[in-house]
Amino acid sequence: MQTKTKRKAKGLGDIVESITEVIQIKKCKGCENRKQWLNVHFPFNRPTVLTEAQKELIESNPLQVYNEAFNADVTDESFTGGVKKAILKKLNKLAEYDS
Repeated sequence: MQTKTKRKAKGLGDIVESITEVIQIKKCKGCENRKQWLNVHFPFNRPTVLTEAQKELIESNPLQVYNEAFNADVTDESFTGGVKKAILKKLNKLAEYDS
């Protein structure tokens, strides 16, 4: 019998992915992007406070800052359209808070 390793869900997208795997719905081309979008909009963890260095990196490397602050694993391939817009909005809001 094969055992699956449990992975901790980072957001709603991971839950939806787990459910679709259990009920054996085949993945489509947009599944990964949809998962990342849901994880960004509905994360299960609280972000860390941004350092001054991270605040300066928001413009040049927002994906790195987001992944560090939210302990996420959003990939370059998913960093487009709605995912990118949501990440930038969250980072700019997070940057408003003082350390």
